[in-house]
Amino acid sequence: MRSRSRNTKYEIFTRRLARRSASGGGSVSEGGSLGEGGRNTKPSGFTMIELLIVVSVIAFMAAIIFAVFQQTSKAHDSKRKSQLAQLKTVLEDYYNDNGCYPPQSALDCEDPNGLRPYISRVPCDPKGISYIYEVDPGYGQAESSCPRWFRIYTNFENLSDLDIAKTGCNKGCGPPSLNYPYTYGVSSDNIGLENDNCTPRYYPSSGGTGCHDDATQYNVCRSGEKVCYCTIEQCLGQN
Repeated sequence: MRSRSRNTKYEIFTRRLARRSASGGGSVSEGGSLGEGGRNTKPSGFTMIELLIVVSVIAFMAAIIFAVFQQTSKAHDSKRKSQLAQLKTVLEDYYNDNGCYPPQSALDCEDPNGLRPYISRVPCDPKGISYIYEVDPGYGQAESSCPRWFRIYTNFENLSDLDIAKTGCNKGCGPPSLNYPYTYGVSSDNIGLENDNCTPRYYPSSGGTGCHDDATQYNVCRSGEKVCYCTIEQCLGQN
């Protein structure tokens, strides 16, 4: 009698285990364990291969974004070069007609008509701001009623552009009082860009007696005018 009872209990247990195995809830697979309710549980988290895939995708997307950013920066800088070259020509034409360069307000791109009829519209930097326009007698001083020289400054986005060094702005250009904050610029032919390597200064023959401390004075470079240059090569290049 007892043997039969034990057999009956064993048969019931066997049938229950078989039903669980058939439903996928009672077997114990390799790499897992039988959890609550007879369910098979596996270790959580990423495998090494999954992590490598995720890292590769992130690196690929970052490379694409960086390439797009570089191309956009180069396009902006190319536009800056073109616009400053155009402005230099326009300002020289203005000087030839008027005997003076235009006032600082003329390059305010919020008033695009400031240089008509020499140019239909004053260009803005690609970031939508006006270019830095400096005229005689210099930054922070009262503007001359008849400017005799000009400088125009801007900042490149691509700091590896070779034209930065060609203009002498590899260590910065602009007013010394602002610590040379710009990376590119153009100027009138009778003066150069201010930078931390050399600061050429222009003085009319009727006024001014000295040059910047790190420049050399050459009085014979331009007839009727006194000009300071950093090297004799720069001086001779203006003849």
